Amino acid sequence: MWHLSRSCRVGCLASVNVGSVSTPLAPLLDHPDDGGPDLTPAQCAAMLPRLEAIIDQRQHDGSDSILRRRIDDARQLVAVMRLCLDKDVELIFG
Repeated sequence: MWHLSRSCRVGCLASVNVGSVSTPLAPLLDHPDDGGPDLTPAQCAAMLPRLEAIIDQRQHDGSDSILRRRIDDARQLVAVMRLCLDKDVELIFG
């Protein structure tokens, strides 16, 4: 469930060690599932175009139910990031 108070909260996301990978998604990919630093509105804005491109690219791969679920999760994340941008609040994982 998504919550909004003074900040946006996001449910569980997989933690990935990005190492030397260069991507606008690095703050999200190397983020712990709960706790850790909040994502600023600026970080959300920087990640949105890449997340949306991934969703657009993969939405036609609808035969895999797990992939469909991940695409839906990504859409929800994009919606929460947009809300955080609109409200100028940080995105908090919890």
